[in-house]
Amino acid sequence: NMKNIKKVLFILYFVIVVLLKFSQKIGYFDEIWNFNMARNFLYGNLPYRNFNMIIFPAFPFILSVLLKIFGNQFLVYRIFQIFLCVIALKLSWKIIDKFDQENNIFLYFVNWVYFLFLVCNNIIEYNFFSLVLVEWVVLLEFSKNNYRNRFLIGVLLGILILTKQTIGISVVFFSITSIFFTSDKNKFKKIITEILGIIFPLIFLIIYIFSNSIQNEFVDYTFFSGSDFLTNGKNFLKFLGMSEIIICFIILIITIAFFIQTKKDENKIKLFLYAFSMLSVSFPIVDNSHLSISL
Repeated sequence: NMKNIKKVLFILYFVIVVLLKFSQKIGYFDEIWNFNMARNFLYGNLPYRNFNMIIFPAFPFILSVLLKIFGNQFLVYRIFQIFLCVIALKLSWKIIDKFDQENNIFLYFVNWVYFLFLVCNNIIEYNFFSLVLVEWVVLLEFSKNNYRNRFLIGVLLGILILTKQTIGISVVFFSITSIFFTSDKNKFKKIITEILGIIFPLIFLIIYIFSNSIQNEFVDYTFFSGSDFLTNGKNFLKFLGMSEIIICFIILIITIAFFIQTKKDENKIKLFLYAFSMLSVSFPIVDNSHLSISL
């Protein structure tokens, strides 16, 4: 039956992920970059001053805590990646459960293949972590519509901003917009509650930045350096090869099809807005790894 098929798919996924993560050679640039950024935190170096970053520091900081607890080894990062892969698939299937009343195994299988594709291409870093956070937000969005959940959504969105500001700001915009256009009588109170949740984790970053007097470097790197990656002195279209164009085309088709299907369903429109906001993953670098997360 359906439960047994999903169980087999999940066990197979877990086994493949473990085998891949323990056999993949160390060489993927973003993987090495994240590990080295985490080690910089571990050694007490200050981001934006002692080492360069253009994103907010949550992911390498979290990784540095794990390295501190479990050992300064690349294996710790690989195990953390396995954990993220498992959580990502579980959350994604829970989202499908909420919207697919017919239990269409094809949807679960396509999702299964998609995550295996990301794992095979070693695309498990801060963008993937952002995807996990957005999945968690979506699940809370379609759970109980109360102030507690609204605040938790805000906290997760705050952590999302701290992970990669372009994704976080984009998702926050669509999240608040989705509340604003509902018929909920308490929507303004819920918007304020969500904003308070967003501010809560940001306070820790603000304290860290000002206590270490790195506010000038922080603003320079995180808000003004993105354009260097986007253009690199040339048009950003230079990043687009055939694989990137194909992925863009697939994203466009999925977006149009999903919008046509959901235009009369308020909940599915919310889901569409969250999915659409994930396109911001591709800013400022438009390549197949960033576009694959967008998909």
